[in-house]
Amino acid sequence: MLISVHCSVSKNVTEIQLFGSNNEVVVQLENTMFQEEAAYLSNHLSLLLNKKIEIKSENSSSDPMALVLRYQETLDESQFVVKAADNKLIVEAKTTKAMQQGVIFFLMHILEYIPYSHRRSLIKYESKTIPKSYHYTSKTPAFGYRVPYFIENYNVDFRKVHQTQMLDDTWGLWGHNIPKKIIVTPQMYAEINGEKNEEQLCFSSTELHKALIKMVQKNQIDNPAANKFMIMPLDDVNACTCTACSKRGNTPRNASPAVFLLINQLAEQFPDVTFFGSAYHSTRTTPDFPLKSNVGVMFTTMDFPKGIQLQNSKFGLQIEKQMEQWRKKTSTLYLWDYAIHFDNYLSTYPTVLSTAMNLNWYEQLGITGVFMQGTEETYSAFSDLKAFLFAELLKNPKSDVRHLTGIFFGNFYPKSKDMLQPYYIRCEERALNSAFPLDIYGGWQQHFKKYLDAADLFSVLNKLEGEYALCSEEEKQNLNPILAALYFQKLEIQRTQGIREFGLLEKHTSDKPWRLKPAVKEDFRQWQKYRKLAKLELLNESGMETTTYDNQWQQLLLDKNLTNILLGIPPQFQNQPDEDYADAAMLTDGAVGFSDYFNNWVISTQNAMHIKIPLKEKATGKYTLEMNFLQDKRHRIYLPKRISLNLNGISHEISIPADADHKPQKVYRFKHDVVLEDIDTLDIAINKTAEFTKFATACDEIRLIPKP
Repeated sequence: MLISVHCSVSKNVTEIQLFGSNNEVVVQLENTMFQEEAAYLSNHLSLLLNKKIEIKSENSSSDPMALVLRYQETLDESQFVVKAADNKLIVEAKTTKAMQQGVIFFLMHILEYIPYSHRRSLIKYESKTIPKSYHYTSKTPAFGYRVPYFIENYNVDFRKVHQTQMLDDTWGLWGHNIPKKIIVTPQMYAEINGEKNEEQLCFSSTELHKALIKMVQKNQIDNPAANKFMIMPLDDVNACTCTACSKRGNTPRNASPAVFLLINQLAEQFPDVTFFGSAYHSTRTTPDFPLKSNVGVMFTTMDFPKGIQLQNSKFGLQIEKQMEQWRKKTSTLYLWDYAIHFDNYLSTYPTVLSTAMNLNWYEQLGITGVFMQGTEETYSAFSDLKAFLFAELLKNPKSDVRHLTGIFFGNFYPKSKDMLQPYYIRCEERALNSAFPLDIYGGWQQHFKKYLDAADLFSVLNKLEGEYALCSEEEKQNLNPILAALYFQKLEIQRTQGIREFGLLEKHTSDKPWRLKPAVKEDFRQWQKYRKLAKLELLNESGMETTTYDNQWQQLLLDKNLTNILLGIPPQFQNQPDEDYADAAMLTDGAVGFSDYFNNWVISTQNAMHIKIPLKEKATGKYTLEMNFLQDKRHRIYLPKRISLNLNGISHEISIPADADHKPQKVYRFKHDVVLEDIDTLDIAINKTAEFTKFATACDEIRLIPKP
């Protein structure tokens, strides 16, 4: 198969011109073995060059330069070569699959055109040249098993282009999902502290063993290609210590003996199936016996910080030792890594550069497969870009992330590329150059310390808004979720900064010194506009909906009287605060908490909160005291029982209504009218409910609002 380009080639030129205004491009098929590849190339070149590219059956003397697809017996079955020779470009391969990858490589890495059929490239070509000395030989991918777990990877064509795998196609049982595959009976529950515990399994259970055998047998009939099974404890740190598990070597935090003995038994019963254990929670310790040849281990990075180069960090030696121990047990060592922020899908979370370095190191440590977890069913900020980057990095961790980012934005965001690509790379480089670690859970303060520059974000948003109207309809569709994510970030910056720089409040008049910035309401409207256009529904792993977020903005901020004479006056703790919440100024900084516990809330665990707030001048008259509290039963945060208010030695006890906690997660607004007489200090104590004294309370803002 040939692509011929009419051009005049001087003997002294060092480049071949592939495309130009006067070049005629044809595809010539010499060998019917590669007929499908010829059609694939012709179709995508037709889209790229915006004209029909014909397939010819033989070479023509009028075609002095050609792209030749050549059968090459000496190559491995998965290998291809792309080279320039005699003013021709030649792709060599032994199999159609390798030739397909050679053609895709030519399109994507030489022409910088991404050949997706599910998403049309918007790139426009005027000319393209390549060095006459060009020569590339494909290399074996760094990792044999590669899953960038984003919604894009569910597309067949994405997997064809990047040669990635899909979870459902390869795993008969994945993760902590044993209860989803079998009926769990009481005999299968773990024994913790001498009592049955439904949050963990007993891996010495004969009933569990029998149920897993039946599950594997059924899967071999229903879906034989999905021949990997992960036998993993439930997502809990406890290990079963029943008599049988204890005899096998289990301890309260080490389930490896019982788990891997069961895995070995299953591996022996099903020699054509691969079983995986996990280096995670209660199975981080290697068993003291050999593993069968068809047993692998999934090594998770849950406990490792994100956004830093691990090899040279204080964690490097520890990780090396752990992997060395597991390599002694198995040659099939996979990695479960994390690519997004799970408490906040719409944060940029720029960890691609650091992850690329870590992947290169992991390959050296013997990792043979990688599951890179993103958002599999919904959008996360820049997830289309990240899916593309990680798909390429899992083949070659040394790939140039900056260059690939430019290719991606050039294909799908050509009008806005010059704003998006530099901005995203600036975020990545700020993150890479900061030693501060990221977590996959937590609040915005981590992002501020690591990479998030409010001035940069606000500036880029303004520029993107200016270009949006000039974009094609297709580029607008691509931009909608990015703009939604960036406006969401802007709103969150303003919400969490309160009265500080870039916050949502500004100085106004003497009688009403603070007000909501008028621009904030416009930002909120823009967020709603773009998130609706992008059809964004979920914000985090816990399932918080965008409509819930909008309602909280509306109820707690936009429709709220934010007048507060306490704003900017730092309270003084009278109790010993929690280590992570020692800054009492958070209670009067205008930063309002929503139902996400990790932003703006002051959390008190063992000690009930007791504060004093010195007023700038004595207060007399009628006021409303307001305080917001969070109830989040999942994270063991509960509403208080009552508020104790001491005014000039007179104590006021105000109880929280008994029916205030009818929802598992909510923001409760406490309101109480008070009459003050020459009060110069507010003395407030929060009293816990007796049954929850060991659990947490969470308070965000304390407001004292003058009544008319």
